[in-house]
Amino acid sequence: MDVVEAKPADWQRDPFTPIVENGYLFGRGATDMKLDGTLAIASLVELKREGLPAAPHHHHRVLRRRGDRG
Repeated sequence: MDVVEAKPADWQRDPFTPIVENGYLFGRGATDMKLDGTLAIASLVELKREGLPAAPHHHHRVLRRRGDRG
């Protein structure tokens, strides 16, 4: 889902090396929208593993990019 180019010259720190400073995490993807999608997928996998009966209709969920924030 992340296709935005990250040029190291545009960053104050190396975007590909996670760095913790003063309790904050810096690096590419440290603040973005992927957690919500990951939790949704993990929840569906767990529900299927527990044998939750299928819904009477097909349910579609769409993960869409809203952009990085912060």
